[in-house]
Amino acid sequence: MTEIIKILQKAIHPDKPRVIIADTIKGKGVSFLEGKKAWHGVAPSKEDYDKALKELG
Repeated sequence: MTEIIKILQKAIHPDKPRVIIADTIKGKGVSFLEGKKAWHGVAPSKEDYDKALKELG
């Protein structure tokens, strides 16, 4: 998380556009979401949402 904060702080320059590229894992930490391409851009049901929150703690 510290790396993300540092990058965001460096990117604050209102005179220039910025882009931040991150190598991430979709659904990280949720067994039925992690790395599953089928979930990309799909809203979870209330049941799946609650299950995901429970898994994340």
